Amino acid sequence: MYNKTWLPREGQTILGLMALGLCVLATTRSAFILSNYILFKGFGLKDLVSFYFYGIRFDVATLMYVLMPVWLILFFRNFSSKSHINNRYIRICSATLLTLVLLIELFDCVFYKYAQRRSILADSGLFANTISMLPSLLKQYWYLIILFGIGVWLIFRVTKIFVTSHEIKDKKPRLFRILWFLVFVFVSIIISRGGFQMRPMTPLASSGYVSESRWASILTNTTFNLIHRVQQRSLSNFSMA
Repeated sequence: MYNKTWLPREGQTILGLMALGLCVLATTRSAFILSNYILFKGFGLKDLVSFYFYGIRFDVATLMYVLMPVWLILFFRNFSSKSHINNRYIRICSATLLTLVLLIELFDCVFYKYAQRRSILADSGLFANTISMLPSLLKQYWYLIILFGIGVWLIFRVTKIFVTSHEIKDKKPRLFRILWFLVFVFVSIIISRGGFQMRPMTPLASSGYVSESRWASILTNTTFNLIHRVQQRSLSNFSMA
C-alpha cells in the first residue's frame, strides 16, 4: 500500500491520535462536571460551550506532551533505515499513554470535591489521606468504572484505525519529509507553550476565560496540571543546584 495524499503518513497518524486524545479529554471533562456539579452549578449554556471551546487549548497542549514519545518514535523510524519498530509497538504505546490520561482524569473526578483543586496525585500527603476512602467512593461513582472500561476498549480499537497494521509506503522525497518534520517541531513547541506569549501557558491561565474563578478547573485538566507541577519542581531543583 502507498500513501497517495500530500500529508506524510506520520502526519496522518499524528492528527488521528490527536483527534482521539481530544475526544478522551472532552469525555473526561463531561464526567468531571457531572461528578462535581454541586461545586460548579450556576453556569448557563453559553458558559458550558466556553468550557469545551477554551478547554481545547489546554487539551491540545497536554496531548503534545503526553504523545511526544510516539512522535519521536515515528520520526526516528522514518529517517532510520535500520529501525525495526513496527506499527504494533507504536499502537500499543499510543493506546497505553491515552489510557493513562483517561485514568488520571477519571481519578480526579472522584477526589476533586475533597481537594478542591486539580492534580491531587502530585500531593502525596493529601493522596494518602484520601486513598483510604477509595472502596466507598468506587461504590458511589460506579459509573466512572464503567466509563473507564468502555474508554479503554474504544481507545485500543480506534488506535488500530490510525496506526494500521499494514505498512504504508511513502514515496515523498526525503527533503519534503525533513521539512515537514521541522515544521512539526516548530508547531509542537508553540502548541505546548500555549501560543506565542512570552511565558508558557500555566493552569492559572484558565481563570482568564471564565466569569467565576470556581469554574477555572473545568477548562484545564489534571494531566496538564501534573505536567506543569513536574516542570516547576524540575526548574526549582535546577536553580537550587
